[in-house]
Amino acid sequence: MRIGDKGQVLRACRLLGELAAVQRPTAEWGLCFSRLEIVGERPGLLVESPARKTVRLDLKWDCTREALRCQLAAQGLPASPEPPGHDACLWTPRPDASSLIKHAYVLRELALSADAFYNYDIGQSWRGTVLDIAYQETSTDLLVEVDGKPWRIRQKIRTSRPGSLTGVAYSLMDQITGLVEGTHPVPSEDVREGTVILYSGRA
Repeated sequence: MRIGDKGQVLRACRLLGELAAVQRPTAEWGLCFSRLEIVGERPGLLVESPARKTVRLDLKWDCTREALRCQLAAQGLPASPEPPGHDACLWTPRPDASSLIKHAYVLRELALSADAFYNYDIGQSWRGTVLDIAYQETSTDLLVEVDGKPWRIRQKIRTSRPGSLTGVAYSLMDQITGLVEGTHPVPSEDVREGTVILYSGRA
């Protein structure tokens, strides 16, 4: 997903919304959308479940939640419908909710924040690409490649307190800008193999 490219951002965020609608109800089965690759002609989705090894699904950018459920069912995986009112209301997981429910919440929050990726960055001195979005037990991670930099950024959105994540897409854009421009020092707690680690959300 090319940051600043409205078309790419809107299609990726629409897809994130569809994934969130499926990840939320299937979390009770332990189904995990562990990694979404959002570059290239077709996005790739890695799906993990307690009973099976990881399955890779090749999606279309206009994939609907119904089509995704059909692909899951074809792999023998659970494909529950979203709860009533999922699209009509804003919902926030409880702090003690499962990490997969929190992952679904972050996916939806990102889906609703397309403006942060194509409009909010106007006037900033950098451009880049979101390569993938990955699940971790305590965070949802975005891997961002910044043009002209020898390192990538792993932006970890911590999910222990979901209520603090409203508008998180805007804050992560600010963090990356601070890192790239050096005008607002951003704590970088670790650097591994050319990847700078940044954190959003409360620990």
